[in-house]
Amino acid sequence: MLFYTIADSTDIKASEMHLAAAQIIGAALALVLSLSIIPAQRAAELFSISVLQQFAKDRALLGVFLILVATTMLSLLLGTRWSVRLDPKMSLVLQFLLLGISFDALRRFYVSTLNLLAPESAIRQIVRVSSAQIRRIGRAAEKVVAIQVVANGAPSKMDQTLHAQTIVRTRLPQGLQHSIAQLEEFAHRFIARRDSNATIETLGALETIATEYSDLRKKSITLHVDPKFPFAGYLSDVSDVLNPIYESILHIIEDAIAAKNERVVQHSISSMGRMTLQAMSVVAPGAAEQRVAPLAYSACFYLHRAARLVLAANMPDAKLRAISSFGAVLQNRSTDVGSTETTMEANEALFDIAVDGYGKSDQISVFRSFEAILFAVRFEIENDLFEVGSLKSTLDQISELIPSEILADAAGKRRLHVFPAYALGFEASIPALVESIAAKIKVDPERPWNDPFADLSEAAEEVRGHYRRLSSIDFQGTLLAKWVLDSLDAILKVLMRQIAHPPSGAEEFISTVVDDLKPLITWVGGFFPADRPAKGHHLSDATANLAVFGLDALDKGWPDIAQTCAETIERIADNVGGKISAYNLADIHVDLEVIARAGERTAGKAFAANVRSMISLPANLDQDSQKHHLEARATRFAQLDEAVSKAGRRPYSMKADPAERLHAFFEIHPQR
Repeated sequence: MLFYTIADSTDIKASEMHLAAAQIIGAALALVLSLSIIPAQRAAELFSISVLQQFAKDRALLGVFLILVATTMLSLLLGTRWSVRLDPKMSLVLQFLLLGISFDALRRFYVSTLNLLAPESAIRQIVRVSSAQIRRIGRAAEKVVAIQVVANGAPSKMDQTLHAQTIVRTRLPQGLQHSIAQLEEFAHRFIARRDSNATIETLGALETIATEYSDLRKKSITLHVDPKFPFAGYLSDVSDVLNPIYESILHIIEDAIAAKNERVVQHSISSMGRMTLQAMSVVAPGAAEQRVAPLAYSACFYLHRAARLVLAANMPDAKLRAISSFGAVLQNRSTDVGSTETTMEANEALFDIAVDGYGKSDQISVFRSFEAILFAVRFEIENDLFEVGSLKSTLDQISELIPSEILADAAGKRRLHVFPAYALGFEASIPALVESIAAKIKVDPERPWNDPFADLSEAAEEVRGHYRRLSSIDFQGTLLAKWVLDSLDAILKVLMRQIAHPPSGAEEFISTVVDDLKPLITWVGGFFPADRPAKGHHLSDATANLAVFGLDALDKGWPDIAQTCAETIERIADNVGGKISAYNLADIHVDLEVIARAGERTAGKAFAANVRSMISLPANLDQDSQKHHLEARATRFAQLDEAVSKAGRRPYSMKADPAERLHAFFEIHPQR
């Protein structure tokens, strides 16, 4: 506007200026055509030759080219004076506008070429093309199915097959496989250049393709049996796209491990974990009207392979990512979808991580992996998926690794840490699992004759077998033995609560729990055999817990359970009496005396006499030793009398102290 206002039209050489402007714009066009080869060559070196096909379709570059061609032609047209009515000044104003547009196009070309050299641009271009292809073919498949529905008058079972066939015949899977191969090649080049951000972007692109394609095929999952691998079960053609993605990520992990790039490995594991969860959401009808997730096992299998690579490379943070991923798989199972194989694969992977942790003294991965396994069992219990076989396999895994845990504890590597299965503060420990099973007990009003304690009884039998196996292991005096015994005591209390407060309508089946409880009590004595030394504090805590448990049984009117507690204490005294001090043996006798005194109030003098008859000295003691043992017993009994007389004065409860518990028992059951 300024030029149009100020310029003198009589002194303007319009033709020369038009020619100069046309030359400038033409030079810009030639510059674009010639210099565009340089970033293309560089992009081919950075990424791959195939990426040139993507860049050739770049809309920004195509737009710049068309703009420059248009401005060049218009500039030449203005120089020919095609319109005599056009004022020279106005034609030059238009020429300046064309120059400005051309310069803006050049700036856009500069920015676009720089973007083409950025890894994110190439990756996003591939994802953009793949996503557009998936959406386009998805809409086409839906239209084909809609036409068939209209032709048939109603939906049919063949609609899914038609949807799948339409997608497969468009060769979409082959196109996506080509994109996957491109992205994998990018990732290898990025790792070689130590460009972690670009590699992570590539992993995100692979995950996006997997997610979008599996979402597309949710409507058309068809199963078949591969004649080459008939025992592999039902397969889906969706794996033709997903499995290459998993393989590509495995290759990326191998490259990242070789480059010692743990950050990329962590993101790879997380991506595979999320893809496994996505695969679990793709459901198809299976045999016997059961819904299955046909893509889940394959994804979990590849995730397990990735975890093995991480274990071999000893990358601790990546191991924790793997544990979290497998834990998420186990915690996100659907209650109405069969996932047995996937569950077994995830549990096996977590167990492998735990075994590897013992070999490398990595207690964090050991504890985290077993926490995930135990959380999975609790998930099954809470969601009515519980089967006793699952608990049995978990307990077998724990038993297999207990010797290694004992060695770690003996070496001083378990300070301030308790193995999750026996940690009473852990919400999925063995006692917590038993309590969760007990919380699910209810009477079936339609089948009142069914024993509501059947699941609890089966679980108690497996737990009893687990502790029986543990009792044959030498704990070498470690604190682990105490935690194991404390967990067993907690399980006994869970069963006792069921006896004392059964669900409404289950009272007639209480004998089932009693029959399970008594054998479980006896295995406390199995941890103190005659052929192994016993630590004093482990011993005193175990017998004191049995004494308190016997008082609870007497308080609730079950003298036979209290009798079992007394017999177990007697067996412990017989096994260790000759190997411990007189005062330690006297402490065990005090626990028997506590049960006897409580029994006098509720079960009668005959019961008390029977319990007191269990108090005896070890065989083959000389006179001096017998005298010393009797003096120790008398001292301890006197201390018991004093403790009972002074009990109840503390402002806090001490339920684990037999003397305090006996005092409370006497207040509830006064002497008649």
